[in-house]
Amino acid sequence: MMTVATKKEAESVYGSRYETVEGKIDQLELEKKSEAATIAMDQDPRFTFTDEEFKCILQLKDMCATEGVKYNSIFELAKYQIGVWSDGPSKRIENAFKNLKKRREFEQKHSRMFSHDLVDSINMMVDNFPDFYAASGLVQSNLRHVAVNVGDLDFKRVISDEAIMDKMALFYLEVTRLCTIDLEELRRGMGVITDYRGVGFYNMYPCLKFLKSLTELTAGPTHATRLKKVSVLMPPALSKFVNLGIAIAPKKLRSRISLGYNLDNFKELDLSQVPLHYGGSFEMHTQEWINMRTREHESAKLHIEKDFHRRVK
Repeated sequence: MMTVATKKEAESVYGSRYETVEGKIDQLELEKKSEAATIAMDQDPRFTFTDEEFKCILQLKDMCATEGVKYNSIFELAKYQIGVWSDGPSKRIENAFKNLKKRREFEQKHSRMFSHDLVDSINMMVDNFPDFYAASGLVQSNLRHVAVNVGDLDFKRVISDEAIMDKMALFYLEVTRLCTIDLEELRRGMGVITDYRGVGFYNMYPCLKFLKSLTELTAGPTHATRLKKVSVLMPPALSKFVNLGIAIAPKKLRSRISLGYNLDNFKELDLSQVPLHYGGSFEMHTQEWINMRTREHESAKLHIEKDFHRRVK
């Protein structure tokens, strides 16, 4: 039985013949629910900018238009704006623009790497280096982590093949990008778990050569996301040498790096969200994780774009 209120609503939308089109009353209810869901999306911090963020990103967008610097999406502007470390909005905008411009220059410099097909690169890594990357959940304080196993690589093979090195770097950039797929994740930043337990004095030199090559292809302006936590698994003998370097690093950086031989040394990590390989219980195939995060990211970008243009109007 329809209530009077529902009848009146139906009549106001569909006219006085509501009694012969009861299905349209259901449609009205669906439309009301959809409108409520839209309002909820517009207030969701994952997809909505703060007033300061919006003003800064609008200025960054204008700077890009004036200087002829391309950007892929509003989300990319947000990533460089929110992820940059600086004091004050004006300095943040300036640094974000510089880093975004460097990113475009980086892509030109390494055009060979970016010419590889991303799907092909992912498939190559999943098929040939399945243990290099492991999908993880919200490992610590809602931080999404990249979990990389470096120690088991055949370093000489990798660094002697440009195509493998390029695809590995492209793959690493992609899984890193997918660690922060909405505004809330951008604000929180991300973490890294790296396993060097397979590295010893016998293969340290080729490992360092590999890391140098990988860093050249992935570091610098390509990382617009705040790195909040680095957990490094390595043999105790190597930890002594690495600790000497960490001791002279800036205080903020020192506070974010932890060394240990197993996960018992990292009390702050949620083991249910850490991959099996590292001693946790989180299990998801890499390809499944990439597909899931990609879908979520594309959806988030649409909502974020909508919020930006709504504010512009």
